[in-house]
Amino acid sequence: MRRLCLACCALFYGLARADELPPPLPAVQALPVEPSLADPPVEEVEPEKPEKVHGPLGPNWGPDEYILWWLSPQQVPTLLARPTGPNGSQLTSIIGGKLTPQAHSGGRFVGGWSVDKAETIGFEWGYFFLGSRSRTLAAESAGGPGDATLVRPFINPGTGTTIYDVIAQPGVMAGGLELVASSRVQGFELNGVASLFACPCFHLDSILGFRFLQVNEGLRIGARNSFASNGFYSVTDTVDQIDGHNQFFGGQMGLRLDWRHNMVFLDMTGKVAIGQTNEMVKINGVTVINSTGGMNTTSPFGFYSGPNNSGRFTNSTFAVLPEATVRVGLAKEKSRWFVGYNFMALSRLARPGDQIDPELGHRVVAIDAAQLAPPDRPRLEFRQSSFWAQGLMIGCEVRY
Repeated sequence: MRRLCLACCALFYGLARADELPPPLPAVQALPVEPSLADPPVEEVEPEKPEKVHGPLGPNWGPDEYILWWLSPQQVPTLLARPTGPNGSQLTSIIGGKLTPQAHSGGRFVGGWSVDKAETIGFEWGYFFLGSRSRTLAAESAGGPGDATLVRPFINPGTGTTIYDVIAQPGVMAGGLELVASSRVQGFELNGVASLFACPCFHLDSILGFRFLQVNEGLRIGARNSFASNGFYSVTDTVDQIDGHNQFFGGQMGLRLDWRHNMVFLDMTGKVAIGQTNEMVKINGVTVINSTGGMNTTSPFGFYSGPNNSGRFTNSTFAVLPEATVRVGLAKEKSRWFVGYNFMALSRLARPGDQIDPELGHRVVAIDAAQLAPPDRPRLEFRQSSFWAQGLMIGCEVRY
């Protein structure tokens, strides 16, 4: 009986405690996280690419240069002289002999590019020019007392003796002569370039390609003499134009050495081209005489131009063209600044001074119609000579 009472009390007490329990907590809803509190996005970092290692030639190169060159002198016969010695038996040259051109300014431009990934084989083009320059030599005499006597010497082809035309004589006639010598040079080349040996401070390249060189020169010889006496006057003008146009075409080969230490570099190039020179010589002249009473005459020939050597003449000859270049300067990153020296030579060409024939049969007859002279003189014989150009250069090369 007692156990039943205890069970009933326990049941009653348990229900009462259950009624006293607090109600369950409401469910909590999760709030969104503010963007500012979110983790920053992870940036993807690309791995650095290694710097490209260039080959010995480089991808592209292009030096530009200012050049100041001198040309080789050309030989011309004595064009104007003064009689000296007893009775004028000797002649002192006034204009003639070695004629030295003036210095020529110009430019040279080169461009090259590699054709393989290793940058060991490429192509290169180059062009240079020297601006047209002229040099003038002149002498005259007024023909007054104490003035000089001026003559134009030449050879009598019939006898081989030297005679002359008088163009100025004291108390008789006044006269003078002017010589204008002009010249212009330009060239072009296209080469394949290949690296033969390379190390960090030194590399050696070979060159194989085509070469073109043009040398144009001209001589203009003008003379005037005037005579006046007792109301009679006569003025004679004589002009000769002698031009030599030469074009060399040939294949060339060479070597280029490039040495560098820190920022200082030395570049040396040697090339030789073998081919032919196409020569063209043009000779023209005119003589105009104006006299009192309208006695005017015009002849299609000058002093050195006659019936057999007037016109345009062509010729071709074998020739060799060597060239050497040395440059020294500073290199910084992709640019190089330098000064240098260049020398080139053409073994055979036709220069105007060599084409003047001093044997003038038509002048012999003009002085004395009774004298006989070979009818084929003067004539053109395409006399050959050599030519060189040398000088300084200043420039900048960009490699990119």
